[in-house]
Amino acid sequence: MIVGPLVGSLLVSVGGYIVPAYSSFQALKSADKSPEVAATWLRYWVIFALFALCESVLDVVLSWAPFYYEAKVGFIVWLQLERTRGANVLYQKLEPLLNEHQGTIDDALSLVLQRLKNFKAEDVQALAEWAGSKGASLRTVAASAAAASTKAAAASAATTSTTAASAAAETQADQPQEPEDVSDAVEVDKVEVEDEQAKKEN
Repeated sequence: MIVGPLVGSLLVSVGGYIVPAYSSFQALKSADKSPEVAATWLRYWVIFALFALCESVLDVVLSWAPFYYEAKVGFIVWLQLERTRGANVLYQKLEPLLNEHQGTIDDALSLVLQRLKNFKAEDVQALAEWAGSKGASLRTVAASAAAASTKAAAASAATTSTTAASAAAETQADQPQEPEDVSDAVEVDKVEVEDEQAKKEN
């Protein structure tokens, strides 16, 4: 991991918010001369808003993956570069979906805005409880993924140690006898020869 969580978050904040915000300011100033540039930055903000919405879930689920933070920074750069125009590419894929469900989205937003006007203290408590339950379920998913990864690593280590032990046993079996064992065998042979000679003499 080259970019850690702290540096990754800093780079995403600078590259995802500050630079595009200033570029959007410049595009709005010259919107009469170059409306396409302003439209490009509007598309960027639509895609980045969806990315920011998914980012908190991705951080919980994928933060253990190698090069996760590097991929996030690379994605932000890809969205903005003039050569790649990643935000325009993704917006073209997203636009038909938004057009298809625009009525449903508008109705849902109207309902949310109406509820916000009549917001009460009890609603804050209910919202906090709902968010807590969702956060607990996400933590459970992340913990089970980490446990599965640890279990797989332990199984792999056990297999490796078993293989190494059997290889060591085979190597030991193939080795010649120790000098003491050889000398014992020679002495036994010598005694047998002396016994045979004694029998012949008798």
